[in-house]
Amino acid sequence: MAREADNPTPAASVTPAGKAQEAGSEKARIRLFGQNGTTVDFFQNSTCVGGSAARTRVSGGVGDAFSSFLGSVKNTSIGIKETPTTQELSQRDGVVSKAYFREYEVAAGQPLTVSMFFQSVPTGSRFTCRNLGGTFTPEAGKDYEIALKFRSDQCLASVQEIRQDEQGQVALLDVEARPTTKCE
Repeated sequence: MAREADNPTPAASVTPAGKAQEAGSEKARIRLFGQNGTTVDFFQNSTCVGGSAARTRVSGGVGDAFSSFLGSVKNTSIGIKETPTTQELSQRDGVVSKAYFREYEVAAGQPLTVSMFFQSVPTGSRFTCRNLGGTFTPEAGKDYEIALKFRSDQCLASVQEIRQDEQGQVALLDVEARPTTKCE
């Protein structure tokens, strides 16, 4: 059984907001999204869901659901650059489900496994997406965005590296994530 991380809230970054991490840093940063009806967990230094790895709950707790329902949930940022996903976040909002994001600093060079589940809030057609996610190894000094993307009645899990070009334009580049299973 997974144990809850001692501090399930996003860790404060030692990197000033809006500044890229220094080369050689042993950390990477990740941004994940949540809202009412969505459960998102991640496990550091693990290639499976559960087991002895500490679980960090990003979305899916009672407090998150209540805050999302009331529309009072807040984003938590440690300075990762904005992307089209964050700029258009309100488009994900539902009738009783405000979307939000949380950013975390994680160990680089170690596998990170993400587990996602979605069940639509009952306001029209209802659908469920289970056991989405995967495992990838974040690289030192890089920023990543991990999200559920919705198309019709389909959910797609995506891991993307956030890069900025010389003109300051932000681009999202797909990162290969391996399928994951439950820990035995």
